[in-house]
Amino acid sequence: MRTTCTANAMIATTSELLRKYDVPGPRYTSYPTILHWHNMPTIDEWLQSVSDSIDLTERHGTGAAIYVHVPFCRSLCTYCGCNSRITSSTSVGRQYVQTVLQEWKLYCDRLHRSQPIPLSELHLGGGTPTFLSAAELEELVSGLLRHVRQKSDAEFSVESDPRVTQPEQLAMLYRLGFRRLSLGIQDFDPLVQLAVNRVQSERQVRTVTEQARAAGFNSINYDLIYGLPFQTLQSVEQTVEAVLRLRPDRIAFYGYAHVPWVKPGQRHFTENDLPAGDEKRDLYEFGRRLLESAGYREIGMDHFALESESLWKASVNGTLHRNFMGYTPRLVAPLIGLGVSAISDAWDAFAQNEKTIELYEERVANSEIPIFRGHKLSREDLVLRRHVLNLMTRFETSWHTPELLVPFLDSVAGRLDELRSDGLIRLTNNTCRVTPVDHQRCEAFSLQAVCKSAGSDWYSDAAAASASLHDCTSEGSVFHQKLSRHRRRVAPAEVDSNPGRRPAAAHVERSCASRNWHAQLRAFDRNGTAPVEILGRGRIDSTAVVSTVFHYDYCYLLRRRGGRTRQTQVATGCPRGNEMAGSSRIYLASSLHA
Repeated sequence: MRTTCTANAMIATTSELLRKYDVPGPRYTSYPTILHWHNMPTIDEWLQSVSDSIDLTERHGTGAAIYVHVPFCRSLCTYCGCNSRITSSTSVGRQYVQTVLQEWKLYCDRLHRSQPIPLSELHLGGGTPTFLSAAELEELVSGLLRHVRQKSDAEFSVESDPRVTQPEQLAMLYRLGFRRLSLGIQDFDPLVQLAVNRVQSERQVRTVTEQARAAGFNSINYDLIYGLPFQTLQSVEQTVEAVLRLRPDRIAFYGYAHVPWVKPGQRHFTENDLPAGDEKRDLYEFGRRLLESAGYREIGMDHFALESESLWKASVNGTLHRNFMGYTPRLVAPLIGLGVSAISDAWDAFAQNEKTIELYEERVANSEIPIFRGHKLSREDLVLRRHVLNLMTRFETSWHTPELLVPFLDSVAGRLDELRSDGLIRLTNNTCRVTPVDHQRCEAFSLQAVCKSAGSDWYSDAAAASASLHDCTSEGSVFHQKLSRHRRRVAPAEVDSNPGRRPAAAHVERSCASRNWHAQLRAFDRNGTAPVEILGRGRIDSTAVVSTVFHYDYCYLLRRRGGRTRQTQVATGCPRGNEMAGSSRIYLASSLHA
């Protein structure tokens, strides 16, 4: 009985601590984070940082890394925070490949290296790299490798959408040296997939996984997300069970970040549809236990791997690193980002390319290195960056020697006193260690301990972000006031979308007296701006429980009757008198709250 009471007390304390330190914060793929980049290097300074980093790499007998961002996707996944361009036109790929290769040639020409650049890593991300055809992928990769000296232990990896990946693409990539494949899964539950517009079956994922293994890929990663709309413990269990049947080598289990003021596509659902607080945390903990019981080992804050995987071995031997692509087995620098919005890291400087395809292509065509923002790290930045990385990868750091000490660390004891009192860290005069109670608290710790900026801290930024979220959703907000100027009432079957406007999301509520349902539609133009609110009213079967309207090609009213879930297509609305007629339909989807 005493043991049970003690365990319950620990669980209560852990839950209280998680609520106490549950604040918005960065994932620290860089330090300083992008919001705090202010010391922009000139192009010459940036190229010098890259060249110096290559020199250091060569002295250590390693090589550089290249990341290529391919932004194209055939449909919008509404959870996504990445820079993407939605298009069904396959003609855009060839021109983009040629622009990326031209950008790479600009780097090679202006770095003035006497020997080809040594290469240890190549990663294709997006977007959807497999949006490109096999021939375009071959042209891209072959063009990049033409100007490098590939190291014997080089690792090549590619991100993939199982819905658009073909065997000939995998075979070609394997032939060019790719051995790692990362598949975007997110969730296998049909309702969750419907909500985020990422409908794909376990069979599709199994097919691509088996094709990759048959082609010779020896490391498969699955990306999963917790905190998505309509996720439950049951849906997470079903997703993890499906993942375990396919047995990937690595798993990234990210928390969903809801930032609709940054990514308008996330307005396809509302905050009420999202698990939050303890409910969201329970999803992660439940998924983690399932994965660990199946032989996966937790790495850092959001990755898992089998013990045979290099990522797990790196976490054990102390070489684990974290960069813009997440956790990696080793530090490779410089990381040269190519393509629209790609981020580069020369260790003492960061740079990001133009974020729109048109401006990116224009600058490359003018023979310009197309960076539009960056940051040259100060000595303090470099020292604190090392400590942040230590905490993120080893959960401890120390400053025994002068090169690891900066004045800011003199005040760390006072800043971290509350965390120490809560048992989250162990702190001495020159060391800090995150306690093993829950390593995910490392994020909250790092937030207070080592992230600071001129005149503000991350708590201030987090409060501003929370205020922005409230401004976007509260009835009295400026956002709603602007929408109300454009308000009009129409029947759901008579929704009239102006040319170029598409319904993006809607909240549906029930009027008990009339047994009618009221739909509030938000429409946006194609680039996600100029919101227009449309209110509709119509009768729907009273047995249905409806929470959200989605504008996709395949959405249905899910209803529960007699213990069974049924699908019914309802409330179709087609634009009239314009070229979008017949292609834009509105359906209702249910959250299945009984």
